[in-house]
Amino acid sequence: MNSFKPAEPTKFVPWMTYLGLPLLLVLLLTLAVLSPVPVVRWVFLGILVLDLGVYYGCWAYAPAAYEVDDRGITIHRKKVHPVHLPWSDLADVREVNLQGTRTMRVAGVGGLYYFGGLFSNSKLGRFYTSVTDFKHAVFLEGRGVRSWMISPADPAGFVAAVREKLTPPAG
Repeated sequence: MNSFKPAEPTKFVPWMTYLGLPLLLVLLLTLAVLSPVPVVRWVFLGILVLDLGVYYGCWAYAPAAYEVDDRGITIHRKKVHPVHLPWSDLADVREVNLQGTRTMRVAGVGGLYYFGGLFSNSKLGRFYTSVTDFKHAVFLEGRGVRSWMISPADPAGFVAAVREKLTPPAG
């Protein structure tokens, strides 16, 4: 079994996560306290609680480790159940460079702790992501099922470990 850490987040992720949250909380709390209408106060406090839930949810789904073993690849997350990709569902693995391509987030998170959800790209099609840094992107091509993109800190080592398991022994 090989375990791989996720890549360090891009510079955008900490700014969005650690500067955006306090500013938003201070703004909502200020609006709630200064509002002369009690109903408006409760609305702002409700939005504040909802935002805290979103931030916690994004943190809980962020990748904690990627594991390669005899059963397949497992994407471990910080607090939510892991995603398991069995070998029978994987057709190929490769490092990808998304520089200069148009990648669109269809649904998901972009910048709070990680980039996750459903993305679409003209070269790769539709795929799910659990990426902290697109410069370390590894594409796991699905065999008739969903494809995934992840970002291990050592993309070359991860690809080598997966290819070792994907390729049947010669003989």
